[in-house]
Amino acid sequence: MHKIKEEIKIEEIELKVLNLEGMIEFYEQILGFKVIKESNEYAILGSNKNPFLKLLRDEKSIKEEFNSVGLYHVAYLLPTRKDLAIMLKHLLEKEATIEGFADHLVSEAIYLRDIEGNGIEIYCDKPRNEWIRIGNKIAMSTEPLDIEGLLKLANEEFKGISDETRIGHVHLKVSSLSRTENFTQKLWV
Repeated sequence: MHKIKEEIKIEEIELKVLNLEGMIEFYEQILGFKVIKESNEYAILGSNKNPFLKLLRDEKSIKEEFNSVGLYHVAYLLPTRKDLAIMLKHLLEKEATIEGFADHLVSEAIYLRDIEGNGIEIYCDKPRNEWIRIGNKIAMSTEPLDIEGLLKLANEEFKGISDETRIGHVHLKVSSLSRTENFTQKLWV
């Protein structure tokens, strides 16, 4: 079992976009991100405390086919299950197109795409003492999300993305598993 180096964190991702204004509107209105800095060529978004998304205008940007290499999704980690519940209620009120829900045994997740097709996971971790351990491995699965139970926690209005939100992980689509494994060896202790 590998352990990732503590100092490795994904603080910000950068996306090349065709429609900068539309993407800013999506991330503000649908996900509750705040615009931290903006120009005609880029925008930096995040929470009040943390910038974690940079959008770069690139009118030559070509959106690849879904099964091509590149970004599969960015996963934004919310601090609590209640934050996830409030986000879910907000997404339903905004009639956002949600692609899926999952209980992964270690986390609960909502999946969607931005207006240019970039995958997004909004999730919260379950308490680590609830994770099922089998030897030195942690059990994970894709089970149905308890949407009703989650919505019962959504007793507050959505006020935007939580200040404690951060990028939890990214999933990539790769063309060579062995080259990717060689590259990622540098990340492990």
